[in-house]
Amino acid sequence: MKLISGIIGRIRAGAAIKTVLGSCCGRTASFAAFAGLALGGVLCPPMRCLPAQDGVPEAKAIITAHDESGKAVELTADDLQIMEDGRRATVREVRSLRGTPIHYCLVFDSSGSERAAFQWQKNEAVKLLQTTVRARVDRGRFVPFNYESWPGAETDNPEEISGAIAQEQALGATALYDAMAECSTRMSETAPDPGLRAMFVFSDGMDNASRLNIEETVRELVNADIRVYAVGGRPNQSEDKKEFKRGAKNLTELAGKTGGRVYFPADEKEVDAMAASVADELHNSFLVVYGPTGEKGHAGPHQLKIRCTKKDISITAPEKSTGGYM
Repeated sequence: MKLISGIIGRIRAGAAIKTVLGSCCGRTASFAAFAGLALGGVLCPPMRCLPAQDGVPEAKAIITAHDESGKAVELTADDLQIMEDGRRATVREVRSLRGTPIHYCLVFDSSGSERAAFQWQKNEAVKLLQTTVRARVDRGRFVPFNYESWPGAETDNPEEISGAIAQEQALGATALYDAMAECSTRMSETAPDPGLRAMFVFSDGMDNASRLNIEETVRELVNADIRVYAVGGRPNQSEDKKEFKRGAKNLTELAGKTGGRVYFPADEKEVDAMAASVADELHNSFLVVYGPTGEKGHAGPHQLKIRCTKKDISITAPEKSTGGYM
């Protein structure tokens, strides 16, 4: 009930400004024509730099590894080769994060543009929660938004968030970037390190009311070490192709630059696959600690390449690193 409190008042407030926002409430939701798009092998941004030990700084990144069949595999420091700005870095530690609590925000677009597919979007969000989030282990908050965001309290019970999702109504303008940035700030203030931070975004990817732009939002997310998993809508409900392409491009950029993934499930089978994919990424991650190669004082960003020396093992890893000198 804590998460649901205030929703009715917000709906009334939204209704009060409906005449002001009417011109944007009728905007048609747009959906992608493809599903389950993985983004260029980038899994996540580098996590915050570790304190220097014996005067030698350390950097860290989160990666995953899969064999040809897509099955997650185990790794040791001897299995990895790291290149930073074209120079070999020393792998100091590889630590499995399996079982590590996930700290998350579920950012849910409740603007008028989602009205046509709103129940479908609700079903997607609930399915992801049921598949990925572990009760009494992971903690997160529900953040519905339209012309502004309405963050709920943190909880370790995903059923509370599912209940709040069911109460949502679609109306108003769309301030996606501001909602994501606000979540980033809140997570930075409360999430422990090292840890897994994720943002689950359910939206058509359009924004017509934010103060921030997409570049500023990405900067906030990367600085907070948050991976974005963005979920769009069904391709067969897309009516405005140009608008769809803009929204899909925005979601792809937000997920790709933060090292996450973007999905556009077309049916229930693809919704199940989306939820399973997100769960696999978050539940089979490794923390890699390495010695950065850059000169002290050079803050970066640095080009980072991580590969596995074992045959037929693919690594998803960040492409950028602060190099331990921030």
